[in-house]
Amino acid sequence: PIAIGAFSAVAKGITVVCAAGNNGPKPASVVNDAPWLITVAASSVDRSLLAEVQLDDKGVSVAVAGEAINQQVTNSSTLFPVFYSDKRRNCIYRGEERKAVAGKIVICEAVDNLLPYNTSEKSILRDIKSAGAAGVVLINTKADGYTTVLYDYGSDVVQLTAADGARVTKYASSSSATAVGRFIGHRTTVLGVRPSPTVASFSSRGPSTITPGVLKPDVLAPGLNILAAYPPKTLLGAGPFDVLSGT
Repeated sequence: PIAIGAFSAVAKGITVVCAAGNNGPKPASVVNDAPWLITVAASSVDRSLLAEVQLDDKGVSVAVAGEAINQQVTNSSTLFPVFYSDKRRNCIYRGEERKAVAGKIVICEAVDNLLPYNTSEKSILRDIKSAGAAGVVLINTKADGYTTVLYDYGSDVVQLTAADGARVTKYASSSSATAVGRFIGHRTTVLGVRPSPTVASFSSRGPSTITPGVLKPDVLAPGLNILAAYPPKTLLGAGPFDVLSGT
């Protein structure tokens, strides 16, 4: 219906622009791929909501840049032990295992697409922090590439790309006896980030299964971590704003 309706509009000289879809990085997932449509993929912008994890490697501090949507990570000189378990890389700790994370910065990998039906990443991180963790370093899946889809996971959670996360896990694994770190909250937006724009991991990819000879999507437009604030669902809409990421 969109393609047929748009054809009539284009025939009258009206430009029609449509989204490519959010089913990436799966190949051939692009929609709105009729040749007469301008099909738009989602990209990052040159902006980062910077939050760093600082690791202390035998007295030498190494800062790994990540992001945090709420910008409320702890800016403290206190160093916490860094904890990473290859067996519990999915952040799920139960029963007696919960004692292992108390007072530590827990490193784990995002597995949102693999979680059970009734579980969410947010509830898992809430469970870790309720067990006494000093904070969480959440590493993107490899499918996310070099882009990070930011979520409001609360304070003391920093999201890292898969590449930067590999540096942190290597550090924690090789020096587990003395591995310590802390969060650095910048409470600011960094501009001029490169490379940008980059294609968002969730942005649908070509080629078109209907018209494979036509290159789709056509162009990129900002679609990653474009934030909107809205009042909470209260009777009078009072209180702090909630945040939703969209386009």
